[in-house]
Amino acid sequence: MIIENQSSYDHLINDIKNSDYIILPILLDKNRHAKNNSISCIYIYVIKSKIDYLIVFNHNDKLFDIDIKTFFTQINNDCNKYTLDKKILNHFYIFNNVIDINLLYYLAEHNTINTENILTNSHTYFFNKYHSISDVNKLVPLMKHLEYGTNFTSECKKILIKNMDFTKTTIFRFYNNIVICNLFEIEKNGLYSNFEIVNELFPDKYKYHDNDKKLLYSNYNLYTSTGRPSNTNNGINLAALNKTNGSRSIIKSRFNNGVLLEFDYVAYHPNIIMNMIDYKIPGDISVYEYLGRFFFGKDILTPEELNESKQITFRLLYGGIEPAFENIDLLKQINKLIHSLWSTMKKQGYIESLLTKRKIKLCNIDTPSVYKLWNYYIQLLETEQSMYNMYNLLKYLKPLKSKLILYTYDSFLIDFNKLDGKESIHKIKEILENNNQFKCSVSYGHSYDKMIKIVNI
Repeated sequence: MIIENQSSYDHLINDIKNSDYIILPILLDKNRHAKNNSISCIYIYVIKSKIDYLIVFNHNDKLFDIDIKTFFTQINNDCNKYTLDKKILNHFYIFNNVIDINLLYYLAEHNTINTENILTNSHTYFFNKYHSISDVNKLVPLMKHLEYGTNFTSECKKILIKNMDFTKTTIFRFYNNIVICNLFEIEKNGLYSNFEIVNELFPDKYKYHDNDKKLLYSNYNLYTSTGRPSNTNNGINLAALNKTNGSRSIIKSRFNNGVLLEFDYVAYHPNIIMNMIDYKIPGDISVYEYLGRFFFGKDILTPEELNESKQITFRLLYGGIEPAFENIDLLKQINKLIHSLWSTMKKQGYIESLLTKRKIKLCNIDTPSVYKLWNYYIQLLETEQSMYNMYNLLKYLKPLKSKLILYTYDSFLIDFNKLDGKESIHKIKEILENNNQFKCSVSYGHSYDKMIKIVNI
C-alpha cells in the first residue's frame, strides 16, 4: 500500500501500534553517506497484519505530506523493528529495539545480504542510466520501491526463521547494541577537513561529502573475514590514510580552540596475548624491551635494537615462533597457546572469542592454517576489546564538546575542544587503558599529518 492520503496514513499508524515490523529507508542519493543524505521513501511491513506500506517523503510522485520526525515518533513503539542496516537508520532516528538483519545473517551464518539481488530491474536501469544524478531515487517508480521492500522482507523472513533465537545471544546483543552504535557515533561526528586538499588528493570523491560543513564521513564495514571493521567511503579509506604523501593533512580540528588528540595503544596485540595467558613482565618496561634483552643478550638496548626487537616480535607473533626463540618463556607460552587453539579448532570445528564467545568456524576460513587462524583470532579479540573500551569512552564524551572522529584497530582520534579541560585528557587515557591493562601513548596536532607525541601526561 502506498500512503496517498490521511486515511491510508491513519491505517498505517493504527496497524503498527502493537506489532513488530520491518523498516527499510530508501535514501535519495545512493552514493552519499546517510549523514549527508535524505530519505526518499520508507518501506514498512507490519508483521502482525502482514501488510506492507510505502510512505513517501521526497519523490516526483509524492501525494501525501507528513513531517518525517512526527512520523518516526508515531511509529516508535516498544516492539521489535527489523532493518537492513541499523547504522543507516540511526542517522535519521534512534528507534527502540532495532535488530540489524544483515548483522544477524553475518554473525549467525557468516554471510551478508546481496543488495543487488533485492533491487528491481527498474532500480538497476535508473542507477546505470542516471548514475551522476544525486537524487536518482526520486525517479524510480514508487511501485518499484515497494517491490524492493517486499524483496527485502522475503530475505528478512528467511533469515529470521532460521536465526531468531540467535538475536537473544550475548554475541548478537554486543554487536547490535554496542558495536553498531559505537560506529554510528563516530560516523555522525564526521571529520573536519581541508576540502582543497581533499579535492586535490581525491578528485571527484569529495563531492559526495558535506562541502558546506567541510565534513568527511567515514563508513565502517563490519562484514569482513576477520571481524575487524574496514572504513572506506566513496574511495577514501579514512582508516588507512598514508602517513607520507600528505593525505593525513586533510583532517584538522573543527574548533577554534581545538586540537587533534590521538590515543595509540602501545604493543596492543602483545598485551592482549599476555592478558590471555596471565603473563606479567617484571619491571616497568615494554614487551619489546623485555624480549629484546633475550634477542640481543643484553640489558640495555640502543634505540635501533629496540626498533629491531619490535620487528622481530611482530614477525614471530604473526608468522610463527622460530626454533631459535622457542626457549624464551613468553614466546614458549604463546607458541603453546597458538597450537592449542589450532588443536581445538580441528577437534570441534570452531574456537570462541574471550569477550563475547563469538565463534570462528573452520568452515568459514579459506585455506585454514595454524597462523591464519591465529591472525583471525587476535584481530577478533582486538576488535571486541576496542569496542568495549570505545563504549565507555563515548559515554564519557557524551556531555563534552570533544568528539571521537576516527577509530583504527589500535588508536582513537579525538577532535578535542580545550574547554573540556586537561583533566578530561587524563580521564580519556584512563578509560582506554582499562584499569592499566593497556598502555596508551598520546599525540597532538592541529592536523592529522603533524602529530607530536606528548612525553609526560
